[in-house]
Amino acid sequence: MRVTDQLWFRFALWVSGFVLLIWLAFSVLTFFLFRGRLDEALDASLELSASQALAAVNIEDGFLNLSDSIPDPGSLSSMPEDGFLVQIVDGEGHIQLASGDMDIDPVSIPVIAASSTPFFFSSTLGTRREHRFRAISAPIMFDGRQLGAFRIFRGLASVDDALDGLLATLLAVLPFFVLLSFIGTTLIARRSLLPVRRMMETATRISDSDLAMRLPVSRREDEVGRLARVFNELLDRLEHAFEREKRFTADAAHELRTPLTALQAIVSATLAHDRDAESYRRALQDAGGQVNRLVRLSNDLLHLARQGEWRLSEGHAFDLALLAEDACAGLAALAEKKRIDLVFSGTCPAQIVGDRDAVARALFNVIGNAIKFTESGSVSVSVGLHGVDGIALSVTDTGIGIGAEHLPHIFDRFYRVSPSRAGDGTGLGLALAAGIVASHHGHIEVESHPGKGSTFTIVLPRDVHST
Repeated sequence: MRVTDQLWFRFALWVSGFVLLIWLAFSVLTFFLFRGRLDEALDASLELSASQALAAVNIEDGFLNLSDSIPDPGSLSSMPEDGFLVQIVDGEGHIQLASGDMDIDPVSIPVIAASSTPFFFSSTLGTRREHRFRAISAPIMFDGRQLGAFRIFRGLASVDDALDGLLATLLAVLPFFVLLSFIGTTLIARRSLLPVRRMMETATRISDSDLAMRLPVSRREDEVGRLARVFNELLDRLEHAFEREKRFTADAAHELRTPLTALQAIVSATLAHDRDAESYRRALQDAGGQVNRLVRLSNDLLHLARQGEWRLSEGHAFDLALLAEDACAGLAALAEKKRIDLVFSGTCPAQIVGDRDAVARALFNVIGNAIKFTESGSVSVSVGLHGVDGIALSVTDTGIGIGAEHLPHIFDRFYRVSPSRAGDGTGLGLALAAGIVASHHGHIEVESHPGKGSTFTIVLPRDVHST
């Protein structure tokens, strides 16, 4: 698998991209905040210088008189990039005093009107050199009349150098910051996904021939630990399902082999010698009995395979009491043959929704099983309400009963309490009934005592819309 296909690599790449965006946003914010603070500091220094310069200006008889406190222009430096440059103009805009070699276009500096604020800030460029300046202008007023203006300039070279340095630092740190975040995220992601990698390695070693292996489970209650536990529970269910299918296949093969072996023996013995017509007739009757057993077994296997197709919501509404009464009527001849009283009692309404034919087969299996294992006495079938939204069908017999050790297994496929009780059955009747009831969102309860009989109770959800 390529590195770019690895989950940890994509995770680290996404995190690094997100970190890159955060760093770019932080850099832009830092740059503008830093520039704003520098501009505020520069304006504060210009305002202070302008206040001091205005205090040194004298007005005599309505005319502008420069005080001796104003330095002589010749004593000032000749426009350093960070130095303060002074310019005084009269009321008509003529320069009265200028310190240094001013390469600033006077037209670009507006004369402040009398109604303006005491100070006016502006930015400009030099005319002969690519220098940026920040300027402050202050009007010189007398009797409401503007006699002139005082301007102070300061070069922005140091501010530009500081901003350029900050920008270069942010850009220089950017690749290292992204690289460190990628490396750190990679280490964290690989370590975080280590349990997943172990789970994957263990899962690749699990096969249908060895389902006993389980994934390592973390002690922490995190997503990986819960995933391992859920997967192990799935493996438990799969292992149980495989074991059931193996037992089912072995049992089905055994059940099919018995009548087939009997058929083979009947045919071989019949063909071994010449026989009279009566012998052939008895042989055919014996073969027919084995064929009937194969047909019943095949039908039961087919219904077991289809039991997942029965759905409560896809069926139709019908009365369970009437269906149970029909089942009792159909089994009355079998009960009469064994001289057993088959009694039915039902209460209405007992409407349910489902596959009527499938439920009828389940009732025939449960009631028929009760008649089969009752030597004398009676079998009672009753239908009534169970709780608020359920219907219960109870089948109570006075038969031989079932031992407590066998009760958990009586609904397993091909399970028989004892070989002597097998009779002509296939061992699939109760398993088929339990599957049909479960597919209809119901369940079967069993209460039995050896020698005293058994009670099978089928509980199904009631069709509340029909009541």
